[in-house]
Amino acid sequence: MLIPQEQPYLQGLNSYYLIIDKFVEHLQGEIGPGCLYLRTSDQEVLLYFDEYEFQLGVVQKQGERGQVSPSLAPILEDLEKRTYQVTVYQLDPNAIFFWSQMPPFQRAKAELKSTDIKMADLVTRLKQKKFSGFVQVRFHDRNKGALLFLHQGERVGGSYFWSSGGLDPSDESYLRL
Repeated sequence: MLIPQEQPYLQGLNSYYLIIDKFVEHLQGEIGPGCLYLRTSDQEVLLYFDEYEFQLGVVQKQGERGQVSPSLAPILEDLEKRTYQVTVYQLDPNAIFFWSQMPPFQRAKAELKSTDIKMADLVTRLKQKKFSGFVQVRFHDRNKGALLFLHQGERVGGSYFWSSGGLDPSDESYLRL
């Protein structure tokens, strides 16, 4: 499951104590667009919302591909059967539509290390191939990371642990990465 890398707006919540649809309504008024990331031992759920309505849900059972749910009803039914750890991310208005329209994806089988290829060289190769997708970066010395999004080889933005909003297009953040 691909989740924003920014610091969460809220974390450490338990779905047992929340009425999710009412909680989302509250968040729509308080933070505007965002997403809920719900996690249990064998399943993850992402619920995207803007300031007006629920956008999309993605449900992924352990070891399976994510399933897109355009309706909140089946997800709410599942939430009544089990409890989840809940994390809330605030997303910029332009980022919410980007994140909620991302189709299910398949990860590459191999991971690259910075000792094998430098980030700038990798981005150059992906640009030449007109790659559309993302590069997930994990830092060994920290429990933090980043996502770099590309469309037709062009960098459209990134989700970085130091930024906010979910889709930072700035050159400064990219160069910092």
